[in-house]
Amino acid sequence: HDAADAEAGSVVGADPDSLARFSRMRDESLPTVVLENFVDGARPIEGFDFPAACNVIAGHENRGVSREWLDRADHVVFVPQYGTISSMNVVSSSGIALFHHHLAQRRRERTEAAAGGGVEKELVLEAKPIPALEDYFDAFRKALPKNADGERLDKRPIHPALYALEHEQIIEAHRRHRSLVLTGSDNGITYGGELPFHLAVLYENRVDTRNLGGLVRNANSYLCPVYYVGKRRINKQGTVGSDHYTELVHLPTADLTARERHKLALSQTHQHHVLDPEGDYRHVVRELVERRRMEVWELSLDQEQLWEDDGSNDNNSFSDAIQEGLARPKPTVALDVEDGALLQEIEAARDRAPGGIALLVPQEGMRPNAGLRAACTRRVRVVGAPDGLVAGHRGLPSQVGASIALHRLFLVLLH
Repeated sequence: HDAADAEAGSVVGADPDSLARFSRMRDESLPTVVLENFVDGARPIEGFDFPAACNVIAGHENRGVSREWLDRADHVVFVPQYGTISSMNVVSSSGIALFHHHLAQRRRERTEAAAGGGVEKELVLEAKPIPALEDYFDAFRKALPKNADGERLDKRPIHPALYALEHEQIIEAHRRHRSLVLTGSDNGITYGGELPFHLAVLYENRVDTRNLGGLVRNANSYLCPVYYVGKRRINKQGTVGSDHYTELVHLPTADLTARERHKLALSQTHQHHVLDPEGDYRHVVRELVERRRMEVWELSLDQEQLWEDDGSNDNNSFSDAIQEGLARPKPTVALDVEDGALLQEIEAARDRAPGGIALLVPQEGMRPNAGLRAACTRRVRVVGAPDGLVAGHRGLPSQVGASIALHRLFLVLLH
């Protein structure tokens, strides 16, 4: 960091060296915002109006922010979640925090532009309270329960409301949360069964498995099933145990030969797998669009300059269905628009596809294959206006972009 960082506000990890440097160079006149859950008095991030300039501290992946900086904080905010795990990873939650800072800036800009124009005050959504989950959410505002030695009462990375529960009981709690959020009742939704309008993740797991583990963890936070094509193998370390309680559905390419399917299942390398856009397209359409009555939205990470040629996008012999899907106009859904405008997008999608929205998350540096893109009806951008991006940026990582999109869309879906 340099002096320019201090002037504009900074983000720093809570290791001792960084804290010492940050203490020396931070602008004392700027408020300090700490991103941390399970802290007495912490506030949900949706209801927090980020200052235009501030110092932001995100903590260690396991240990969190040090007591030294919690005591110095002007504000402590947390990212509400609804799943079984106790936290999101630090890069995902930091991305959500910076996105909320961006949202606050955009709202101020729109307010200033509308001043004196007789424009109504824009709608700002906050996390919708769910009475049956009140104790679950209150836990985020309190310190974790510990034993006499200062250790967690349950070593598993699960929410404190689930401490001491067995595996099947935690799965049942996840099902109950999903039912309460989506229907207002704790009955009527079976694990793995048909769901009312909801969010899901669709991922092309072709080259490596590193991002899929983190995506599963993010999906668990927002009660999202995960559908994926390509490799069946998942990075279990990245899931931090959330794979045990998250609905994971592998969509094998239906039209591969038996030999190709065998190769696909056995390979543990980082090489490209057999790419079959036609099979991917047909299987995704059958499973998600026709059977589950969902729409597929493609998430843009603004990584176009990093895209590699995987051989799946330049074939002129695609079927008519894929060519028509690629040629179909795909309206852009920007996540940084007014809450009311995004709510209208969600409600329109609910009318078109009562099963929900499957968010197609691309791999790092790779454009999704043509078959998956052809199944999409919308394109989601984290930042809608090009001038909202820093010149020369190289796009968002898959986990960060997906966490922001799921967080933002889920909040709107609750209303």
